[in-house]
Amino acid sequence: MVTKLYISRLKSPKSINGLLLKKNYASIGTCPVQNEELSWEEAKPYNEIPGPKSYPIFGNLFKFLPYIGEYGNLPLYEQMKLLNKQYGKIVKLEGVFGRRPSVFLYDPEQCEKMYRVEGAWPLRIAIETMCTYRERNSKVYKGKLGLVGRAKVKPGTSLGKT
Repeated sequence: MVTKLYISRLKSPKSINGLLLKKNYASIGTCPVQNEELSWEEAKPYNEIPGPKSYPIFGNLFKFLPYIGEYGNLPLYEQMKLLNKQYGKIVKLEGVFGRRPSVFLYDPEQCEKMYRVEGAWPLRIAIETMCTYRERNSKVYKGKLGLVGRAKVKPGTSLGKT
């Protein structure tokens, strides 16, 4: 008897809407990000980025040597904090033997601007040691090396401002 009553309720269109069909609700989302136009023309030149002074031939080598260098006895995290404190939100580091010149961004808003200005196909130089480590330990990473060694981003993962 209960089964017949339930089946008869399912056959009525009103019950089907109430029991089986989900109601759709419209919602409006807002984004706190301002719509500002970013361009290369507004960017400061590379040579104006603050950072430790690089000396001819030796570069910044002496600043990173243990015991005598300003950053030598500090772990990498502390070195980065000190560079941020001394030079600000954007720091240029040149003249470290065996390394390319690097620019460090300590402000998430600056990172966002950088990625948006780079365009559709940004070039990101890989961190060689991390790529090599993950390739050698591919069993652990199961062939998924992450975004570290990539120069192109999968469409849909890097969206522009709306």
